[in-house]
Amino acid sequence: MKKTPKGYVCGLGNYASTLYIAVVKANSVEKVEAEVVAFVEAIKNNAKISHFTKDPSIAKEIRVKAIQKICGEAKFSDATINFIVIFAENLRLKNIDTVAKRFVELSMAFKVEVKASVTTVFPLP
Repeated sequence: MKKTPKGYVCGLGNYASTLYIAVVKANSVEKVEAEVVAFVEAIKNNAKISHFTKDPSIAKEIRVKAIQKICGEAKFSDATINFIVIFAENLRLKNIDTVAKRFVELSMAFKVEVKASVTTVFPLP
């Protein structure tokens, strides 16, 4: 896949945009954002889950059932579960962090939030 200037893999932004459109209609942007970020953090913090999500040799049925179970136990919304299952079915879980970053950016725009960096001469309390 080709990288864009911002470092996003082409095509993955479409997943984030599609999810964003679906959850805006369902009025659940913040909930889904929190769930997707939690899923990405779980992958980063658990070596077994990380390996599982990146291993293309695992049968699709096993991968999907495992993802459904993980998301169900985490009590994720149907929108989040469906989104992550689609990723599992299409062997895209290795790119979920990129999509999550893009979705967070879209969510911030929806909430009219801006990411900012502050530099000070003195440390802030």
